[in-house]
Amino acid sequence: MKPMINLGLPKNLITYLKIALIKLLSSAFQALGVLWFVIQIANYFFSDLECVKKIPDYWEFFLLFGIIVGLYKLCTQFKINKRIGGKDVDIEIKIGDIFRSNQAIVIGCNTTFDISLSKNIISKKSIQGQYLKKYFRSENELETQIETELSNLNVLKEKTKEEKPSGNLKEYEIGTTIFIGEKRKAYLVAITKLNEHNTTKINDNDFFDILPKIWNDIRLKGNMENIDCPILGSGFSRLRSNRQELLIELIRSFIVATHEGKLTEKITFYISPKDFIKGHIDMNTINQILEYECKSRYIPERRNSITGTPI
Repeated sequence: MKPMINLGLPKNLITYLKIALIKLLSSAFQALGVLWFVIQIANYFFSDLECVKKIPDYWEFFLLFGIIVGLYKLCTQFKINKRIGGKDVDIEIKIGDIFRSNQAIVIGCNTTFDISLSKNIISKKSIQGQYLKKYFRSENELETQIETELSNLNVLKEKTKEEKPSGNLKEYEIGTTIFIGEKRKAYLVAITKLNEHNTTKINDNDFFDILPKIWNDIRLKGNMENIDCPILGSGFSRLRSNRQELLIELIRSFIVATHEGKLTEKITFYISPKDFIKGHIDMNTINQILEYECKSRYIPERRNSITGTPI
């Protein structure tokens, strides 16, 4: 048996091509099904007409129409773009590799800001681990930048070696955000806590509660850069919510934050190809929710600056 030829194509690309082929064939067969239905109806009522007898001769047009519809569905399924009502801010939902972009990236971190791969504290498969390997020559280079930013912040607690045998001992408030990077800027946001086994954990409600703080810190510390954001909490945070629920909550919290004060011209939420292929995200549902949320006019409560009473 001859070995299969390896074209050097990424597995994700091959899967995309399979999905595209299946959807195009499906649309083509649907179009031919419509043609068959039209022929049956026409023959039943108008079998004597010459034009009815010629309908099967135009099957190519039905097939072409089916392929065009299939291509349109593919294009709309892999990327969604919406603009928030009343704001010059765009939201994009995109299936792809977040590291093929060069915009400022939001990275989930732990409250002690440990970034070590060599000590097996952080997984090389995590967004944080990939960011370190791609943009820094060593762990020390990234640690130096992190320590510089953290030096201006209050330490919440200093852990003991019994509580945390390895890694950093200074713990900061959950939701703390720092802005770093030279080759590619990043917002490191503390969304999880590490235990003595270097296992991350956070309660779902606590995670949702810190989202407004994260967006506010990005507004205060950023320079209105376009932002790339993965589905925070979907990896090693061990949240109960699934990826689609997390993405919806991220979208909603960002839109609310934008109405309270603009923090970027555009944000792109990235869905990993693996999550899409496994069916973790329904793009049609996300599109409907995003369209509704962007059209809804959220008006934040205004208060008197002196009395504090609502206006």
